[in-house]
Amino acid sequence: MKQLFSFSTWGYKQWLIVVLCFLLSVVIRWPNLDRPLSKHHEFVTSISLRVLQAWEDDGIANLHYSPAMNFGGIENKFIDNHATSLGEMHDSKGNYYYISHPPFAYILPYACFQAIGAKATTLNLQLFHLLVNFLCVVIVVLITRTIATDPKVALFAGIIYVLLPATLWFQANTYMSDMLVHLFFMIGVLLFLKLKESKDHSLPLWALFLVNLFLMIYTSWLGVFFGFIVFCWAVFKIKGVRRIGFIVTCLLGISSALLLTYYQYSSINGYEAYINQLSERLSIRGGNSSANTNGYFFTKLKEIAIVLFNYAVHYWHIIGLILVMIIIERRKKNISNTLLKYRAFLIISTAPILALHISLLNYSTHDFTVLYASVFFSIIGATVLIRISEKKSRLLLISLSIFSSLSYYTVNLPGEFSIKGDYYGRSMILGNQIGANLESREVGFMLDKELDPMVILYAKRNIKTVASYSEAKHWMEGHHVTIGRLFYYEGRVLLSKTVH
Repeated sequence: MKQLFSFSTWGYKQWLIVVLCFLLSVVIRWPNLDRPLSKHHEFVTSISLRVLQAWEDDGIANLHYSPAMNFGGIENKFIDNHATSLGEMHDSKGNYYYISHPPFAYILPYACFQAIGAKATTLNLQLFHLLVNFLCVVIVVLITRTIATDPKVALFAGIIYVLLPATLWFQANTYMSDMLVHLFFMIGVLLFLKLKESKDHSLPLWALFLVNLFLMIYTSWLGVFFGFIVFCWAVFKIKGVRRIGFIVTCLLGISSALLLTYYQYSSINGYEAYINQLSERLSIRGGNSSANTNGYFFTKLKEIAIVLFNYAVHYWHIIGLILVMIIIERRKKNISNTLLKYRAFLIISTAPILALHISLLNYSTHDFTVLYASVFFSIIGATVLIRISEKKSRLLLISLSIFSSLSYYTVNLPGEFSIKGDYYGRSMILGNQIGANLESREVGFMLDKELDPMVILYAKRNIKTVASYSEAKHWMEGHHVTIGRLFYYEGRVLLSKTVH
């Protein structure tokens, strides 16, 4: 063990250690893979799978290359399950669309599955996300080698990253735009650092930065904040040809991605429907919705507290190490040198995230947004370990990895029940039961209960919530449907009857 961590140059042995640690992380996660979707934001995985399966049913081109939320078949149309809040984002064929983010996070796995002839299943999507996780580990190592002279820091950063509680869960069990954008964000950090220090003005590197920025924004809104921060940095802090390069690539990347998203989503039901829905979603995610009845100041304090709590839960062990280092470095009066060494990295890896949190504070209360800071905490954590004690750094790394794994298992308990006692298979069983009782062309209705996204996925049917039998019948008459089935509860027993 000591020989593996005693080296002065980076080579294939260090990459082998990184790969082995990634495989270890897969083993740690294995009990939670391909289990019934149920908790800790796994609903986003069910939404992504529904989009991919809808494209498999009806064809991606027929659905505007956009995230449709209705399965194939006339019995699933004109039913809005978790797609829109205003009910306007639908096409003439009765497909509703989820447009809170641009669509690339769905397009990429769909293209990969189509290329290899795979179906959009829970396990396949999780395996795809594990591949994304591995690419992120490689990028963490490359970023660290760009800013740190000691190759051991890069190795430690890669190991810490792959075993963080946030990456163990949010880069495996949960998948959506919010998670995939992290890959492009990390690539953006790497390319920015290289271009900022580059002296040869490499056109391929600038082209790669532009393409990556486009894909980042075409995936989720973190890309917009990243592009904005780089643009401001170029205007105020960078001089010469590189200033022009960053300004031009940022303007081109931001405008092209936003215009394509606008054109694509406006083609569904017109630009007014898209703008109205997007404005409403951004208002809610920014915490400025008129639906907020608790008072602006109180709501903001609560949201800030939740964000801070989420960071503490996922990075408490790294934060503790950072505090220890600050105390040590202050005694040595050397903390300014440490910060100056990583100045560019510290800013570019945190400023876009802070801008996102400030602008979309309500959205930031979702704890998957702490994933974005994992590159910062892994590299700073690796630096801290070595600076605290060079001799004990290996022991500290092993201890940190154990704490990370235990934290992951505490929040995401393997087995059939969560730590709160919730049964993981509940939504799957209910969805399978509903799907099994619906005949072909029979529209499904649910009395007085909004089914969660996991139930809809496992039923593989869109289900309309109604307040009464007569409302279901009235809906059928309005949509020229001849037969339906109403599900309802008597006590805890799910029953159904024909609607005609």
